[in-house]
Order: sequence, then structure tokens, then C-alpha cells
Amino acid sequence: MSFITQAFDEGITGISRREILDEVFGEIRKCEKDFSNVLSCYDAQPLRDLMQTLQQLENVDCIRDVCSQPGFGEQSKDDQLDSIGKAARQSFEKIFILLFDRGALDRLLVVDETTDEAEAEVVRMRNEVRVYEANQRELQQQVAAIEAEPESVIEDPHNVCVREFHNLGSAAFKAKYLSNQHNRAVYEKCVSQGRL
Repeated sequence: MSFITQAFDEGITGISRREILDEVFGEIRKCEKDFSNVLSCYDAQPLRDLMQTLQQLENVDCIRDVCSQPGFGEQSKDDQLDSIGKAARQSFEKIFILLFDRGALDRLLVVDETTDEAEAEVVRMRNEVRVYEANQRELQQQVAAIEAEPESVIEDPHNVCVREFHNLGSAAFKAKYLSNQHNRAVYEKCVSQGRL
């Protein structure tokens, strides 16, 4: 599967390809069990094929998104595998809901009428996708905010002294620069340079 290669391209180290596959397919089997009522309403193999086609065409890959998050590589192996499993579940649910909402699954129905249990599973999937996407947006906003923060710039103490000479009152300036030995050296250098 393309997302496994993508996961290794994103820099997952210390986890074998087999471990990732086991985690992903284990989670997909759980999804098939958790949503068995709704999945049983559709012809199984064409449903799998359609889901895989949509995943490839629309590049729905929650695993890639999780693996590319800042700090993912620093997590323990167990935490990485847990995140990959959750992402596999989200990919499964998101792809199913996209197909369901577009009516693409209608032609695969093998029942005349869906059950209340099947409809409840669709609602549960939809809610889980909504929560996951909200969490992803929040993470992206946090990353963007961190990246947008300007680096703190340490200003030259001599420039600060000149500015404060003009802006501070006389008593405050004397207390800061003439009474303090460290700051007095800065003041004297500014005077010797003719800046004050």
C-alpha cells in the first residue's frame, strides 16, 4: 500500500514495515468488526476496491498526516504505532463517509433497507471523522503559530542605553545606569563613543 512507503519516506525509524502493516491491518479489521452492521449492507469486495480507489485518487492518508506531525519521530515506538493505528482507522472512516455522502455506495447495496444499527454506525463514523478533523485543524494551527513566532532578538545593550537616555526620566536613568556597575560600563562606553 502506498501509505506504508510514504510512512517510511516521512522518516519513521525503529519500526519495521511488518509492524506498520500489522498495526494498520489490525485496525482495519477492528473497523470492519465495529461497523459490521453497515458494512454488511454492501457487496464487500467492490466496497473495498472503491474505498482503495478513492484513497488513491483523493490522496486521503491520515497516516501520512500523523507521521509528518512535529515531534512524531521523538515518540516511543509504542506511541508511534498507536498513532498509526488511530490514523488508519480515521482513513477508513473518512473514506467510507466520503463515498457514503456522495451516494457512490448506493450501487453496491445488497439489502433493500438498512437497519437502525447500521444507521447508528454511520452516525458514529461521521462523528469520529468530525472530531479527528477538528483535532487536526487545531494541531495545524498550533504548528503555524509556533512557526510564525518571531525569534527573540537580543538587542545591543548600548542601543538600549541610548534609547533609555532619551526616554527614561533622569532619576530612573541614573538608578539604572549610574548606580549599577554593570550598566555603568555600558553607559560609559556610549559616552566615549559620543552617542550620549
